Amino acid sequence: HTRSRDIFSKKENRDFYKNLVKYCKNFIHLSFLYYANKPIAYTCSFLYKKTCLGYHTSYLYEYRKLSPGKTMIVYLLESLKNKIDLFDFSGGLSSYKQKFTPNYYFQYNVYFSKNSLVMLWWKTINTARRVKQILFPEKHTRDHEFLFTKYEKNN
Repeated sequence: HTRSRDIFSKKENRDFYKNLVKYCKNFIHLSFLYYANKPIAYTCSFLYKKTCLGYHTSYLYEYRKLSPGKTMIVYLLESLKNKIDLFDFSGGLSSYKQKFTPNYYFQYNVYFSKNSLVMLWWKTINTARRVKQILFPEKHTRDHEFLFTKYEKNN
């Protein structure tokens, strides 16, 4: 198994997503995928003019053999085909994104230090990370396996 993190376990993150939906509703596109009346995947995207930025897609790990993440993207693209000119998969390079398009770009990281050794260290780490993304794209990550965990209302 790959590493996992539960972004919704922290109140700050839950509040962030609630506020996105509340205050940016004209730019947010949320989609859910159900299997046997159970939500198994979702995608959160931003729409602006003729561009859709795929911000966050996740699925329940036990349904991975159904390819719910890819299925979500196919349905999303189909639903937006007459509304957008560009679908941006956003940051990160992964095998599922490469199945949809061979095009990618690296987003930039900005580092600053007066110490040249620190700058060299940061550049080396960043280059190694980029090479790893290209040579070993992540497959079947469990980054958000707690997506459908229910939290108490007062959190």
